[in-house]
Amino acid sequence: MISRATAVGMLFVSISGNAGKNGVGCTLDFPCPLQDVLCVGAMDTLATNYFNRWPESGNGPIQIRQMDGTKVVTAGVDLMAPGRFGGSQGTHQWFPSSSLANYASSEWTGTSFAAPLVAGGAGLLRHAWSLHGAKMSARELMVNMLLMGDGYQQLENDEPWKARYINTLSRLTGAGSIKLRGPTSKSLSAPWGWGYRSFVIHQGELVQYTVGDSGPEDERTTEWKWALAFFDPTLESTSHLNIWVEDVCSQTPFIVQSDTSGSLRKRITLREDLVKKRCLVMNVLGMKVPDQGVSVVSADAYHSTPEYW
Repeated sequence: MISRATAVGMLFVSISGNAGKNGVGCTLDFPCPLQDVLCVGAMDTLATNYFNRWPESGNGPIQIRQMDGTKVVTAGVDLMAPGRFGGSQGTHQWFPSSSLANYASSEWTGTSFAAPLVAGGAGLLRHAWSLHGAKMSARELMVNMLLMGDGYQQLENDEPWKARYINTLSRLTGAGSIKLRGPTSKSLSAPWGWGYRSFVIHQGELVQYTVGDSGPEDERTTEWKWALAFFDPTLESTSHLNIWVEDVCSQTPFIVQSDTSGSLRKRITLREDLVKKRCLVMNVLGMKVPDQGVSVVSADAYHSTPEYW
């Protein structure tokens, strides 16, 4: 059913589940492990720090098997959204219910509150793109939503409240907390830009495309994000793609950032001097790909924070 609905443009957004057990093991609810589902975990906004994952939010990783039998993992969680809020006097205040004698002291928490926020955001993003003449597929919408993560992720051995900025998707917090933005005439105009593409890649093939035009990025650019996902028929025989960003302005082109993991979804973010005045080229290499190729969706955006984003 999900495959058929995806083919006609419907994006499925699922809760990660409420059995996180402080991040031990894989505790994702179905259908979160499916490739055409955007999986959402819950943040705890009672935290005084910038980022805090709700401890019971379901988490990955999902174990997958590549074409040659190699066992690897993919994050499982894609995005985070608020799933626990602070109300008056520190209570957890939600929606009124006739079954509750004291609404203000009730506590309703969970990923079921987080997922609808992301689903609504996806609808707004698709509508915003339609105003610029774009008609997004479900997979294109999913990958553009991965750009909405702020990149702050709780790492494996960190205290529950601690978060730091890293590039890859985390098994606990995915691409980070959703910070929804939509395309505008400014964000789509030089020197800024935002675009996406779908293609099929084959074994040994290298696909390259530039960030904007082939010249150096504007010195006012403060951040660039790239998200990519590929879609195999089964998790028991997945492809392996390497991605990297190189600067070709210098006499000797060098890799600025890369992701060579076996993850089915990837994201790279460059900030400040890693973007400014650089001639950035995105590279996707099919390391292990079936004869028929594998479908890939890529999206990237670059901007000046926060004026155009």
